[in-house]
Amino acid sequence: MQIFGSDEETMGYASKYISKLADIVDINMGCPAPKVVKNGDGSKLLLDIKKAENIIKAVIKNTDKPVTLKIRKGWDLNNIVAVEFAQMAENAGISAITIHGRTRSEMYSGTVDLDIIKKVKASVKIPVIR
Repeated sequence: MQIFGSDEETMGYASKYISKLADIVDINMGCPAPKVVKNGDGSKLLLDIKKAENIIKAVIKNTDKPVTLKIRKGWDLNNIVAVEFAQMAENAGISAITIHGRTRSEMYSGTVDLDIIKKVKASVKIPVIR
């Protein structure tokens, strides 16, 4: 099951609750939808790596299931953070990462950046899914 949010306590609670039903807990920090981003959720967390790390740790602390993470290349072309974000996530205990090779500002248009996906894959030991 996939969850998203920007409040540590709420995300920890959600993780604990859905762990009764799910085999894997997936955190979506890649959603670009304006209604998600305006609340500080989804890809907005790419701009606050420390907050994202605290959320990841809260989710992991509240489940015995593997926790995976979805991210994007970055927020915009001036904020490409995928490699740093993936390394932080791995160190925090994430089991696998799915990366969308576009920034939030690109949404779903333009060309997928396969090079950033390769860089993320080379920077961590956990599985990277594109």
